[in-house]
Amino acid sequence: MSTSTTLSPLVPNTTFAQLATPERVATVAAALTERGFLVQQAETAADAKAAVLAYLAQFPAGQTVYDTSSTTVKQLGLEQADLTATGLVSQREQIDALDYATQGDARRRLMAAPDVTIGSVHAITEAGQVLIGSASGSQIAPYVFGSGAVLWIVGAQKLVSDLNEAYTRVQEYTVPLEDERMRQTYGSPTTWAKTLIVEREVIPNRVTVLIVNENLGF
Repeated sequence: MSTSTTLSPLVPNTTFAQLATPERVATVAAALTERGFLVQQAETAADAKAAVLAYLAQFPAGQTVYDTSSTTVKQLGLEQADLTATGLVSQREQIDALDYATQGDARRRLMAAPDVTIGSVHAITEAGQVLIGSASGSQIAPYVFGSGAVLWIVGAQKLVSDLNEAYTRVQEYTVPLEDERMRQTYGSPTTWAKTLIVEREVIPNRVTVLIVNENLGF
């Protein structure tokens, strides 16, 4: 994801780095379940990694799996070899093999409709609403409908009271950290261009939310 272009680095509001209380986690989990999401919980990043691998093992060999370059996924130490250990095919490797300048359309189509997508979100409200911010929107298409199954891995610091706080969290915490990452990696600031709010999942068993009781991702 990425925000409005700025000339100087942004300073993150670290109040949004605090882990949610067990009471808030329970409230959010119940609300997500009522809104059609499957919910799992993990205490540690190691537990979460094991849960992701168990999740992937349920899909038939040969189906495609795509990770959205989420910081959360990286922090779990999940490599492409982990994602494909049970015979799934890495959509990321197929995408990276295509030339960005001359095969952009093919890259975009592969990103839009993998069988399984692994990623994260930027805030979840106590009412069970999910908010994702993005620059290009590359992860939005599979999240919304393109992917047959979606797993969101969410650090417990991303749970907030309502949508107003969700927007504030992205603007004051997620964006500055992504801005820093972009400057270090690419030498340019970020751009928060697109926002997805998911109110409910209407396709049964399609989206799973794994809440981790550690500070993971932005």
